[in-house]
Amino acid sequence: MAAAVALAVTAWLVAGPAAGWARYSSVAVVALLVAAWGFAQRPYLVPTSLTVQQGAGASATMQWMIIVAVVALVFIGPTLVVLYRLDTHGVLQSVPEEDSAE
Repeated sequence: MAAAVALAVTAWLVAGPAAGWARYSSVAVVALLVAAWGFAQRPYLVPTSLTVQQGAGASATMQWMIIVAVVALVFIGPTLVVLYRLDTHGVLQSVPEEDSAE
């Protein structure tokens, strides 16, 4: 239901003068649809006999996953922030059409 409301809000924003805000509401639509799909699949994603502790990976594996995620966030996060700021401030140059097609 929440996804349908968010979809209606997005459609209204796109059709109206506040089309820039539609970007944010469309993110909410996608997130809510993915969450709704997950809840709809609930009995099949995690059987009732499987506990969270049993379904989790080994302790060492989970620790390495956290380490890799933190390292990726440290290296990729600032890069994405700089790229976003450069793009929103118009510093990046457009690639001519003949240069982008191969």
